Parts: sequence; structure tokens; C-alpha cells
Amino acid sequence: MSSSSNTTGAVVGVGVGGGDTTRASPSAEDGIPAYVPGSGPPLGAIGLKLSRVSSDPLAYIIDSFDRVVPIDGGLAGQTHVEKCYYLGWTNDPMRRAMVSHKAVLDYVSPDTVEQWEAGITERLAAWHREYEAERRRASAALQAAPVLTRSARRAMMARLP
Repeated sequence: MSSSSNTTGAVVGVGVGGGDTTRASPSAEDGIPAYVPGSGPPLGAIGLKLSRVSSDPLAYIIDSFDRVVPIDGGLAGQTHVEKCYYLGWTNDPMRRAMVSHKAVLDYVSPDTVEQWEAGITERLAAWHREYEAERRRASAALQAAPVLTRSARRAMMARLP
């Protein structure tokens, strides 16, 4: 499509069907201000969540635990507890690594760590519920057990080989 500009500021061109087309270019006379780059409202924050930006998509968490490590530069015998993760890779089943909580995001995504920690929390809560139920059952069984007198205990002991 070829076009030329006339004296009124309108762009004249030849359309697809061979006819002339005329469209007005925006100007201050038309009431449409010219665009000035950067003159609009400020852009909002980007809301896109990238889950595996700097991490290895093939790594996964096998286990997590706390380990006691010495304090660097401290007095002899000073230690602190550090959370560590034991990692594996789907593409290399024999590859394993133990990394600190500070470096785990270099290997797995934040979502993976969050899901792992949520699973640990849920398993711990289930274990506590099971423990409390067992403790209540044992307490009820002790309450229901008959109380043996001294003579009854002697009789039971006498029957033992």
C-alpha cells in the first residue's frame, strides 16, 4: 500500500481494492493529544509467579533434618542447630546432596520447599493426634484395671515358675 501526505494532515493511500482511502492523523486540532512516551500512569508490580526461576527442575527433597554445626570463629565447643535438606534428582537416581537451608533454593523451587514443610507439619500433627489418642486409651485401661491387694499379688507370684 502506497501512501502520501496532503496539506491537511490526512494520509491518502491506495487501498487493497484499488480505491483511495483517507484517514486523519491525530492532531491537537482534532482534540486528541499526541502521545508522549512515559506520560501515563505508573505501571503496577508484576504479579506473575515464576516457580522455578533459578532452581533445578529435576531436583526433589528426600528428607530434612537438623544438624549441629560449629560456629565459625567462635570459641571451641560453641555450636548451633542448622536445618538441612537431603536432595535427589529424577534424571540421576544415584545422585544425592545434603544442603543447608540457606542453599536449598539453588536446587529446588520455593514451592517445593513450602510443600515439603507443609507435609512435615501435617505428619507431625497426625503423629501428635495418634500419640494423644494412645495415651488416653492407656490411661482408660489403667483406670479400668482391678486393683490387686498384697495377698493377691503374693498368690500370683507364687504361681509363677
